[in-house]
Formats: sequence, structure tokens, C-alpha cells
Amino acid sequence: QLMWVSEIVEYVSHVWDATKPSGGRNGHKTSPALPSTILSLGPKFIPPNYHDHYRRRSAVNITPRTANLKAVTIIHPVFFPELFNNCPRCNAGAEDLRSNGWTGQGPREVHGLFREEMALGWQIKCMKCKDQPEKGYCFASTSAEFWEHKEHWEVPRMYFLYCYL
Repeated sequence: QLMWVSEIVEYVSHVWDATKPSGGRNGHKTSPALPSTILSLGPKFIPPNYHDHYRRRSAVNITPRTANLKAVTIIHPVFFPELFNNCPRCNAGAEDLRSNGWTGQGPREVHGLFREEMALGWQIKCMKCKDQPEKGYCFASTSAEFWEHKEHWEVPRMYFLYCYL
């Protein structure tokens, strides 16, 4: 499972580097288009099953390690930029937020609709919340605190589109 997740993180990091928003005219940030040489995958990564291997006519090595890989959903600005525009606590704008990389604890186990899954998130730091030492200022997109003040209709529709297609 760890190798599967690390390959996903490598892919998303590569896409993020290729499409990271940069400063444009009048302070508006623009994202370059994804190059045609990079496949557009995610945010839900489902491991290949035995039928996929059979269709490719490759030799299938049946082991419990590969059969029990879980799907991984990535909560990252590449897929959900609207989630990272405001601080989850104080609602500060994007100018007060800084990216802080992937979550340090690794992927979280979550209960999917039909099977167990995993979710891996991105962290942001709020510079306004940093001035309040009694409260935290670093938020992981897989934490309850990140989603605490969001209503159910604010969950991106794209997530449901990719859930089980």
C-alpha cells in the first residue's frame, strides 16, 4: 500500500509542479495548462484489478499484497483549488495562506460507500492564525478541523463524480 501511495504522490507532485499557479498581471494568478505529455488522472486513484491485467495480456502475479490495495483519494489544490482559497478557521484569503506540503501522518483510512479507502491531503498554514498561539495555524485537508465549518454543499462535486465511475 505504501508503494502505491508513494507513486500517486509522485504523480500529483509532478502535475502540481507543471501547473502551479504563478503571478500574472495585476496580481492575478494563472495556472498553465497541463502538458499533453502528462495524463490527467485523479483525484481518486483506483488500483488495477486482475481483469485489467488480463486485458493487457500480462502475467498476473496473484498475491495478497496486490489484491488488497485500497483506492486513494487525493485532496490537493491540483484537483480542488477552491478548498484552499480560505483559512478553515478565520476565513482569511489566499494571500494569507502558505502551502505546507503533504500531511506528515500519511494517508488516513476512510470508510467508502462500498469498500474501505484511503485519503491523503495537503497542508496549509494561515499567517493570521499564527498570531494566536493557543490555536493551531496549520491545517491538513484530511483533518476534521479543515472541514468543521464547511457545509455539505461545499464539498466539491468533482469528488462525487469520480467516486465510483
